[in-house]
Amino acid sequence: MAAREPRHHGHVGRRRVGRRRRPDDDGAAAVEFALVLPVLVLILFGIVDYGLFFSASLGARSGVHDAARAAVVAPSTSGPASCDTAIVAPADITRLICSVLANTQSATAKKYVDIELPDGWKVDSPLVVCERLDVAGLTGLVPFPHGGRIQDVAVLTIEQDSTDSWATDDDPALEKTDSPQTYADVLPDGDWSWCAP
Repeated sequence: MAAREPRHHGHVGRRRVGRRRRPDDDGAAAVEFALVLPVLVLILFGIVDYGLFFSASLGARSGVHDAARAAVVAPSTSGPASCDTAIVAPADITRLICSVLANTQSATAKKYVDIELPDGWKVDSPLVVCERLDVAGLTGLVPFPHGGRIQDVAVLTIEQDSTDSWATDDDPALEKTDSPQTYADVLPDGDWSWCAP
């Protein structure tokens, strides 16, 4: 019996072990990575910045409403007695402002507060609490909705009178009256017109 000869299909003497790199391919991976890296970094920073923006938005909404609710039911115990604010106000209003600032947690936002008492502080009158956050982000590379401004308004009806913390002699501007009162931070653009009942 004769031995069979192996069949060849046109690849005589060739073995496929793997693709050999050519000298001009050596820098291709580095160039491709350099082209993709900025896009990946922008996406990563976008995720971080937008996460902080939406967290600040949720914090502003809950902070304003929680602080306003506490103030209308117990104005004398509604929040910290002092905080870092330039607003000059009676003690109960200062507590409300400090409560809004404390309840709104945001590491990258500048906070502004406006308190409106259209009929003064008296039972069954409205209390309008507004807050604006100007969110800058960590990188400054990502554009935010509305230019990074977050605005929230809470309008509640006053349920308890404020009895002992309004000034009566020291500063007439802080006296308890039934006339409209406003206590607000100064905005960079000066526009609190959106803060209305």
